Amino acid sequence: AITYPVLTLPSEITSEIFVHCLPDVLSGEDAVNTTEAPLLLLQICSQWRQIARCTPKLWTRLDIDLPSRDEHAHAIAKTWLDCSRQHPLSVTLKGPIMDIANFKSFFAIFRQHAPEIRSLTL
Repeated sequence: AITYPVLTLPSEITSEIFVHCLPDVLSGEDAVNTTEAPLLLLQICSQWRQIARCTPKLWTRLDIDLPSRDEHAHAIAKTWLDCSRQHPLSVTLKGPIMDIANFKSFFAIFRQHAPEIRSLTL
């Protein structure tokens, strides 16, 4: 069997490396991007998926464009909030407010995690 030295690192060190893989906040890019950390890290192997999901610092910024991800936006937001645990979270919801019911359902999700939300931008 092939062994990869990177998989022998302690989880704490791997977790810290993952945090340094996060995209630059100033880039303005959507944080929900499967080709960048943290979502990319979930796709590598089960060990990395476990470490990433248990590293709340990876999940402290959620920028989501509602029109482009409408069918998955609620699931993404819930997963993101669950993974962030007690770490303060910055949330940006982008897009026109056309469907008030959709935004109300988002606020219901956020209300459950209100103490952890540092900022909410619409």
